[in-house]
Amino acid sequence: MPSYDVGELIKRIRKQKGISQEDLAYPIIDRSTLSKIESGKAAPHRKTLEYLLERLGFDTREFISHFLVPDDIKVEQILDELHLALRVVLREINTSDKDEKFNQIGKLIQQLESNTEFVSHALNKQLLLDFKARYAFNIKDDETASRLAREALLISIPNFNENNIPNYYLNKCCGRMLNLLSMIYKEAKDYDAAINIAKGLLANQKNTFKEESVFIKSAAPIYTSLAMALVLANRPEEAIEICEEGIIMCSKTLEYAFCASLTWWQAKSLYLLGKKDEYINLSRKVYYTYDVLRSHWNRDYVRDNVLNDTGVDISIAAKTH
Repeated sequence: MPSYDVGELIKRIRKQKGISQEDLAYPIIDRSTLSKIESGKAAPHRKTLEYLLERLGFDTREFISHFLVPDDIKVEQILDELHLALRVVLREINTSDKDEKFNQIGKLIQQLESNTEFVSHALNKQLLLDFKARYAFNIKDDETASRLAREALLISIPNFNENNIPNYYLNKCCGRMLNLLSMIYKEAKDYDAAINIAKGLLANQKNTFKEESVFIKSAAPIYTSLAMALVLANRPEEAIEICEEGIIMCSKTLEYAFCASLTWWQAKSLYLLGKKDEYINLSRKVYYTYDVLRSHWNRDYVRDNVLNDTGVDISIAAKTH
């Protein structure tokens, strides 16, 4: 895609959404640089382009290929591997290859960190902090994870305040870091703070992504995180409402793993409300779903929880499906 086409696209979307050049550019580039990009007098750095398009509510994957050169392709391969490896929270999962996965993630992060050209760009540095924060969380170093997540957020939001989340322009990295902070608060049993971040982030994404499929992809883990926090805070009615909303949304884009996770927290909410039979029946469906998805750790986690809560082994009944 020629640079002048990119600039014209950004300009049209920005004006359509009623966003000023100053608001769109800050704090990554200055207004004059954005003006040159929009007029076709300057070609944006690929990461800058992704940032601008994300702030305008676009999924940027379709644009990336136009800006790849051989060195970029190598970096993209590392980024893809890291995104895939860190997509699932591994800290509580006990598998034989867990240590090997952590070692591989650590090596990939080191490769990025040693690429001076890559880390020279503010948004790439932010992405590196994102990976390091999620890695730290997975190895249960929550203090480091929190510090790195906040450093990453400050690159895009210099005056970041947890109470203003719905009003910020957030790129994907910021969204992940806020979700991570919510999880860290949950681990520290500060459920009110965890819920505050998750609710703010969900409201932000609803305002940002007008295309439903893009919103769902971004919001699916937020729904799960919020539902979990509400259950842990003993607020089952609110949790059920969030789960129902999230399940409807995730089913539209076939996000089966997130649907299963939300159904599980819905089941736990029913248990908190004293509805034991409904809890068992719904948990059995979740167990079966995880079995089909071959998510064996999650499957066994659900089985063990129900067995501990009720004395019922749902795996026996589930085998009849």
